Amino acid sequence: MDAAGRHGVAVARPHDGERTEWIFDKSTARLLGERTVLLEDNAWGKAGTVVTSVALIGSGIVAPRGVGEGVGDEPRVEAS
Repeated sequence: MDAAGRHGVAVARPHDGERTEWIFDKSTARLLGERTVLLEDNAWGKAGTVVTSVALIGSGIVAPRGVGEGVGDEPRVEAS
């Protein structure tokens, strides 16, 4: 389950006492989110504790910006 409470199919990878899970929608295979679960007791908590949980709510494609341009800035035109 992702941070938004959506259930799906997970692909998991254990590493250094933690398991990272990527959660996908069963019917569309779209990435819903990810979470990290402790596999052993440590300073963060007991085994089985979810220490991070992320939900991807939206996605899209944006036009590239030039160097030094921020979000919402109009494109800069340099005079020569």
